[in-house]
Amino acid sequence: MSTNDPRTLTDDVLFDRLTDVAVTSKRVEAEMIALIAEFDGRRLYLQHACSSMFAYCLRELNLSES
Repeated sequence: MSTNDPRTLTDDVLFDRLTDVAVTSKRVEAEMIALIAEFDGRRLYLQHACSSMFAYCLRELNLSES
């Protein structure tokens, strides 16, 4: 079993880890949105043969349509 296996964590450590990951996830998502906005503003998706930022996100970043 991996040391990262959640089943091996104590309740307190699991709580702390989940909270930390949630905060980190929000921070990363906010940074990603800011980077996408700048990338879009510069129309850099055109250099990757994409007609729009949406197409770039789907094709190059493998993000879902939703």
